[in-house]
Amino acid sequence: MIDRDSVTDRNAGADGDSVTDRNAGAVGDFGADLDPGTDGDSVMDRASGRGGRSGMGRGSEEDRRLRWRPVSVRARTTAAATLVVAIALLAAGWATVHYVETSLTARVDDMLHRQLGVAAMALRDGAPLPLVDRAVTIRVAAPDGEVLAAPAMTSPGSEPSQSEPGVTASGATSDSASQGAAILGTAEPGATVWGPVGPSAPPGDEKMRRIVVVGPAPMATRAQSATVAMRGEGDVTVTADASTQSIREATTATTRLLLVAAPLLLLLVAVSTWFATGRALRPVEAIRGEFARLTAQNLGRRVPVPRTGDEIARLAATLNDTLSRLEQATRRERQFVADASHELRSPLANVRTPLEVAARYPDRADWPDVAAGALEDLDRLEALITDLLTLARLDTGPEIPLTPLDLGELVREVTERRPPGPTAWTVAVDDDTVVAGHRTHLARLLTNLLDNADAHAASSATLRLHTADGHAVLDVRDDGPGIPPAERERVFERFARLDTARTRAAGGTGLGLALARDIATLHGGTLTVADSERGAHIRLRLPLSAPDPASGPRGQFSRG
Repeated sequence: MIDRDSVTDRNAGADGDSVTDRNAGAVGDFGADLDPGTDGDSVMDRASGRGGRSGMGRGSEEDRRLRWRPVSVRARTTAAATLVVAIALLAAGWATVHYVETSLTARVDDMLHRQLGVAAMALRDGAPLPLVDRAVTIRVAAPDGEVLAAPAMTSPGSEPSQSEPGVTASGATSDSASQGAAILGTAEPGATVWGPVGPSAPPGDEKMRRIVVVGPAPMATRAQSATVAMRGEGDVTVTADASTQSIREATTATTRLLLVAAPLLLLLVAVSTWFATGRALRPVEAIRGEFARLTAQNLGRRVPVPRTGDEIARLAATLNDTLSRLEQATRRERQFVADASHELRSPLANVRTPLEVAARYPDRADWPDVAAGALEDLDRLEALITDLLTLARLDTGPEIPLTPLDLGELVREVTERRPPGPTAWTVAVDDDTVVAGHRTHLARLLTNLLDNADAHAASSATLRLHTADGHAVLDVRDDGPGIPPAERERVFERFARLDTARTRAAGGTGLGLALARDIATLHGGTLTVADSERGAHIRLRLPLSAPDPASGPRGQFSRG
């Protein structure tokens, strides 16, 4: 009879390498099935769009869209800022010109109002018509529209203030020409003045003679009028008007100034925006260039983070954090594939080696023992593949539906179905431990915890389920060698083994606690290693849910 263990040991060296090499093809096929739909692409290849034709199609569509906008962000920002400032300057310029025109017009209206009031008072009192401002023209008209008089610095019986040579009057007699000229000395061209009928008029005669000044009237004026009871004429209409030439000149000068200043200001805004935008986008270009040099082989590179502390700096920091997570995920993926390949090669080699030896020496082979050993290794291989597929589904699959279930009842079912073994178990379960969970996944979690305790317990182990602080707490203890504090997190890593004496043939897959923690995290709980004076103490905490009406109260029970 051939000793199967000795055969395995003799082939663990160089022969084992050749055996495992022949199984590399099968392992590679399994690695491609770990993540369905990825076509064997790595995380970085899938992220960069190089992993399939669909990514190339999306890139082509984006390229076509970008062709419609060839102008850079810098140019678009400069154009937008210049356009906004141009619109603002246009509105401000219009408001400025309108304000200047309105202000000057209000001043002219105020001057006309004051002159009209003075003229009306003078006409009522029979006094001369004084001028508040020489730019104002006063006209007095009868109800039938006939112009009776226009302003002068004199009135009937008063002395003329001054005379100007060359001023003539229409309709004046030779005897009164000098007097009319004197009266017209302070009148504007185009105005009508009034005075006595003649030099021999008796005192108290209120009749007036109309004298029209020869000269052009203003082209554009503003006027105000009022009705006044004039001595000797009755009700007359007094009109005060003034030229708007000064208003037009002021608005024209303001407009010309704005037409010169606005383009200069727009040019200054455009140049300032161009350089400011370029300076602000310089870190973005640096980030883009660094990203362009990233590949799956140099994920350790990081983008530069500017010291400005603004949005771009926060973006760069976020990108670096994302790169760190991507690097860790890629490293875990590579390590997972390497570990899975290694773990799969071992049971395959254990199956293949005894079969090859038995086939070479068929007369000396104990075929029932060879078959039993092969089936044992195939069972372990099946368990390993099941764990790998479960981990892959937990990592990439959709969220699982969670329903209220009695965790205590599930603990009883799992512990009662386990076959008797060398470990003496003590199980204590409290009632009212209803959690929101997936029954199959939680059963797998409990099985892994029990298998781990069975593998390391010296003689006994305990399981206790109770509630604390709104959580269902499951404590699993064993009297084995325990877990060092420095290794309490590493035991939850995939393919982690702390017990060097634990062989693959007798031990598990190295995925039990890793899978259990993933399931706990999926349910919103935690799985940690707690302090223990002796052996290992693993604690599971799951949030409590509303109690299931169909489940009644359960008491504690124990089995040894």
